[in-house]
This record gives sequence, structure tokens and C-alpha cells, in this order.
Amino acid sequence: MKTTFLFEWVLCFWFFVLSSASGFAQTLVRGLPDQPKQLHPHYFGGSPGAQVLKDLYEGLMVQNPSGEPVPGMAAEVEISPDRKIYRFTMREGIRWSDGSAVTAGDFVRSFRTLADPETRATYSWYLRTGQFSGADEALAGNVEALGVKAENNQLVLQLQQPVPYILELLTFPSFLPVAKQHNPDNPVSNGPYILFSETPGKTIRLKKNPHYYGKGQVAIHEVTYQIQPDEVKMLEAFREGSMDITSHLAAAAQLRARTERLIRTMENQSLVTTMLVPNQKHPLMANADFRKALSLALDRTALVNSNYPDSHVRPACSFTAPLTRGFSPDKNHCHLLLNSADRNHQAGIHLKNSGVNSDLVALTVTTTNKYGSDRLLNQMVAQWQAVLGIQVNVRLLDWRGFTRALADRDYELALFSWLAGYNDATAFLLPLQNEKGFGPFVNPDYQKQLELAAGQMKQVDRLPYYRQAETILAQQLPVIPVIHPTFVQLVKPAVGGYYTSNPEGWVHTRYLRLLR
Repeated sequence: MKTTFLFEWVLCFWFFVLSSASGFAQTLVRGLPDQPKQLHPHYFGGSPGAQVLKDLYEGLMVQNPSGEPVPGMAAEVEISPDRKIYRFTMREGIRWSDGSAVTAGDFVRSFRTLADPETRATYSWYLRTGQFSGADEALAGNVEALGVKAENNQLVLQLQQPVPYILELLTFPSFLPVAKQHNPDNPVSNGPYILFSETPGKTIRLKKNPHYYGKGQVAIHEVTYQIQPDEVKMLEAFREGSMDITSHLAAAAQLRARTERLIRTMENQSLVTTMLVPNQKHPLMANADFRKALSLALDRTALVNSNYPDSHVRPACSFTAPLTRGFSPDKNHCHLLLNSADRNHQAGIHLKNSGVNSDLVALTVTTTNKYGSDRLLNQMVAQWQAVLGIQVNVRLLDWRGFTRALADRDYELALFSWLAGYNDATAFLLPLQNEKGFGPFVNPDYQKQLELAAGQMKQVDRLPYYRQAETILAQQLPVIPVIHPTFVQLVKPAVGGYYTSNPEGWVHTRYLRLLR
């Protein structure tokens, strides 16, 4: 959904022309919900770091405002007839922020470093997702086996099999290049901006990269990311005019913003699923009937209506978000989970079949208040109590403690949101198989469906296999989908070019301008 004001844009256009003509240095202030783990493509570990990295660096491909991959450092790409070899021709004259040339060899080195087990890169397993030739051997330590090489001004990527989403995947931050001599205190970057200064926990300041090939199209000269985990304080900063764009707002902040009629509340549907993840090493969570009882006892529509009124948030009946390109959930399963009048009765049957005595249940659900999931979870707890009669406790952690608990499997049942790294159903379905994602979910039939889907080049031909994979997930419930949230931000009228068309929710500063 897009919000536009004709008079505003006409007026702001002339401010832009006048400010550009006068050489006025434009500074944009953006909200960031937390301190990034690291401003490094191999270690960013979350959306706050990814947002800043997309300003600092540029990969072979970048996203346009619609989220589609377009040439970045690569001027063009040639694809072999069997779709296993991608030959990227680098742009002429591209440079790092220190003035040195960006080469195809820089990308080869960066991809090999991503694969190196000694690097311990957060998303090294995405090399398998992309079916890079030699990925398994490279991830085991022989990085030179990875199917990437430089030939003069071209980077050649060899795949084990055709991957329809490979260009989308290459826009993911882990595939950004890293300079040969990386200094974390003064990093050399190759994107529209460079790091100017950083005050941990407070601000990250960027300025325009004078060596960026597309600097003429970058209107904003400076960007200040204001780190503010407290959404009440973030809203205050926005009201007072010291912040131009907030970070993505949780449910409570969205309600407050709409109640106060704060202008330009921008919302876009997204590739996100908020879900429950059972740790099946715990006996209670290993019980499939008990997991089904938990799922069926949830009134997802009521959760959406209570927390996200007048929004595009959807109750979830599949793990893969319905906005995903080439995917739509199974209507029969959606009816069972969302519209069946028999749902609560079925939840009771599964509870009885589980053999679990509801009076003896002491279940703890772990979450974080980072995205308002604590409020959502409290209502889910009330529904479980009413339908199943079980006692559920909430364990609320800060973001760092929560991500550590997820990595250590230190939870019985966790509630968190998964944002797809690229626009394809595999961005949801494949991480379930990886222990570094939130798996591993080991099921031969599930694996077979994904393999069969991978053999189809057309999206319409892959859909039946993805639906069958989702049917298996609905039966086994390694994850319990709850809702598909949207991205909501407050944006000052003086910010031009803001868009809500990228389903991954990223808004690149390079496409924006300040009209003041």
C-alpha cells in the first residue's frame, strides 16, 4: 500500500531542485531498533546490520525499489544454456572508497572467505542454498573448491544445478564484497556511502562515497542511523522532528501512531512469518499431538484483529509467506486452521491423544519484546489457557539474549519472526533443513519435494511441490506459523522517494531524497 500526497510532492520537488542547486548538504536521520552485531557482511546477524550494510556496500546485483535484482557492481550477466554458469562482467571504473579498483577477484576472495569454516560466517550455509559448485568441500575447509573464479574483468559462477532464484540470492548481505585489508574501525566499502563515525548504542553516521560509480544519482549526502530500542522514545523523536524515518514498528507502536494520527504511516506486506519453534529435544515438544493441539487452539484471526486493526497483517496458515513470488497456500488447509468451526474441538482431541495431563503442563515460551512479540504472546497464552487449560509462562529476553538462546537451543518453545533472505519459497523452506538456521528438520519426503521443485525452472511448475512440502510441515509441525506481519514505518513528508514495494521491507537510502 502506498501513500502519496500530490500537493506535497509538487511542493517538495521544488525544494529538492533548489536545495540541489545551492549545494545544500542533505542529512537523513533513520531509526534503528538495535546496535548491529557487526558492520561486516560475514557477521551482521540480523536486520539492523543488514539495513546499514545495504548503504555501505554493493554486490554483483542490487535490489530495485520493487525488490527485484538489477545489475550492481556487475554491468551485465550472461547465463549459459543449461543455466549452471553465470558470467558477470564488472562495470568499468568501479572503486573502493579508498580509491582502489574493485575487481572480480575481490568477489572471489570474499565468497571463499564466506565459505571458510575458520571465518565462522553467520550465513555461510547460503552457499548450499545457492547450489554453488563445490560448496560442501569449501565449507569443509577447501575454499578453492568453491565454484567461483575471476577471468579478467569477469566473475564466473558455477552452480551444481540450475537455481531460478540465484540472482535474488546474490543481493543478500553475505554476498557483499569485503576489501582485502578490512579495518573494522575504518572499513573500506564500495557502496553509495562510507562509514563516517560510530557511537555504539547511539548513532552510526554515513557520508556519501566520492568514489561510488553512481554518486550522481545519490541525492542524500549524509545518513545518521539513530539507535533506539525503546519505541516510545523513537516515536517522541519522530514527533519532535529529530528523526525522519522510524524503524519498523511493533503492534503497540503502530496503534499509538494511528491513534495520534501521525502522518505518513507507511505499510507494506512482506516476506515474514511470525512462528512458534518447538525444541523437540524437550519431551513435551517432541509430542506431535501436543504440538498440533497448541496450533489448533490458536485463534489467529482474533490475534490479528486485536493487535493489528486496519492493517494488512494476515493470519498464517503456511510457513511460506503468501506474498512470496510463485507461491500461494493450500486453501483447504487454510480453511481448517483459520475458518473451521471445529478447530477448538480438534485441538482438544489432539491434546487427549497426546496423553499429556493438562493440569501438569508447565510450558515456558521464550521471546523478545524487540518487535512487540511479548504482547502477541500474552494473548496466545490466554487462548491456550481457555481452550486447553494448560499453564504457560513467558520468558522475555532482550534481543541479544534472545538470539543467543536461539543459537544455543536454550528454550522449550520460542516465538520469533523469520524474514526471507530473497523472494522465493526456498527462502523459507530450505533453512528448516539447516542446523544453523532453525532446523534441522529431517524428513525424506520433504527433502524429495524440494529436490523435485528445484528441477523445475518455471515458478508455476514448482508450486505443487512447495505446497506438498507445506503439507508435510503442517503434519509434522517443526514450526507453527502464527501470523504474517507487515512492515510499518513513520516517514516525514520531507522524505521523497520512499517506497513500500519491496516485499523484503528494505528501503535503500540511495533511492531517497530530502525535500527541505
